Amino acid sequence: MCLLSLLGSTAATVTTPETKAAYQDVMTATTLATATLENLKALGGTRLPAVQQGPSHEGYMTMADFPMFRRLTTIAEHSPAPGLYTVTVTVFWERDTHAVRLSLILAE
Repeated sequence: MCLLSLLGSTAATVTTPETKAAYQDVMTATTLATATLENLKALGGTRLPAVQQGPSHEGYMTMADFPMFRRLTTIAEHSPAPGLYTVTVTVFWERDTHAVRLSLILAE
């Protein structure tokens, strides 16, 4: 009975190369989204409208170190309330079959 318990816990920790690669893609996408949010956060809410009119697209093969990813950034003014901005960054990979989306609300 002890042996079965040990085998069960061992099987739970087995990973495949595909699992590791998928995890790395999620971490890379999260890092790319976080970097954009932090850059816009550093500008402050009052300067956001000057930064962007409409969505910002960075397509596949346009980010030098991350050619297999694309990034879409949107800034919604007066959302969820007057004087607030909702910044959303979505990073896609594998021809848009996977994505990570992060949002941040900033005040003016």
